[in-house]
Amino acid sequence: MIQGQWCPEPMCDGHSAESRAQWLVQFKGHSTEAARRTVMAEFPTMFKGFKVHWRPEPMCGWYSAESRAQWLVKYKGLNTEEARRTVMVEFPTMFQGHHVYWRPEPMCDGHSAESRAQWLVKYKGQTTEEA
Repeated sequence: MIQGQWCPEPMCDGHSAESRAQWLVQFKGHSTEAARRTVMAEFPTMFKGFKVHWRPEPMCGWYSAESRAQWLVKYKGLNTEEARRTVMVEFPTMFQGHHVYWRPEPMCDGHSAESRAQWLVKYKGQTTEEA
């Protein structure tokens, strides 16, 4: 679920938001929605109303967000704020919104969450948001 307004035009580190999202779709296998969330998380000031909130408990890979941030402070010399921002950019879907966190990769009864959502859109007429 995107928290905020997607806009394809803003320049994000030399590329339009849309071209960055398309690259994620083409080369990283993201859905369009996931790619847009990622771009919005990487450049939150470019999108009206987009909110990213630090939470220490989400699992980001094999480690909690907090333990990843602590590692960045200890071994990479980042301050706490920089470390948290780095973790939130690396795992944007874990920090968007308030309580709803979409992740396309979990397996749900033998199918990825993303493929189940796409099936609901295609065969049940749901919007991407509803699915």
